[in-house]
Amino acid sequence: MIPRQYRVSSPSSPSLILMRWVQCCGLAYTLSILGTIAHAQGDDRQALVLYEESLRLCRELGDKWGMAIVLSHLRTVAHAQGDDERATALYEESLGLRRELRDKHGLAECLEGLAGVAVAQQHLERAARPPGRCRAPTRGDRCSPVAPRACPV
Repeated sequence: MIPRQYRVSSPSSPSLILMRWVQCCGLAYTLSILGTIAHAQGDDRQALVLYEESLRLCRELGDKWGMAIVLSHLRTVAHAQGDDERATALYEESLGLRRELRDKHGLAECLEGLAGVAVAQQHLERAARPPGRCRAPTRGDRCSPVAPRACPV
C-alpha cells in the first residue's frame, strides 16, 4: 500500500502515484549504497548521514525491508565505532522487523550480532541467552544455534 503523501487527488493518474513512490524508494536505496561506500572508505560520519536519511525515507514510505537493511548498515557502523549501546538498540529494532517480515536469515544475523556485542561488553551470560521468545539450544537441536522449532518466527 502506498502511503497517503504519495497519492494524488486524481484517480486517473495511478502512474504518477507509482512513479513518485518509486523515485523515493530509489533515493532511499541509493543513499544506503552511498553510505556503504563512505563506510568502506573510512568516512563513518558521512556514512551515518547517508544511512540516517535513507532510514528516514524508508520509514516515511513504510518500507520495512528497506528499514531492516539500513538498520543493519547503521548497527555495523555503531559497532565499528565502539558504540555498543547504540548497536544493541539498532539490532533489537531490526530484530523486531525481521520477526515481522519472517526473515529467518535476518533473524539469525541479528541474534549473532547481539551476541557479539554482549561478548565485546564481557556479558557472556547474555551472549549465550537469545532474547525474546527464543531459547538456548539443547542437546537434541541439530546444527543450529537457534533451532527453528525453538524460535518461531
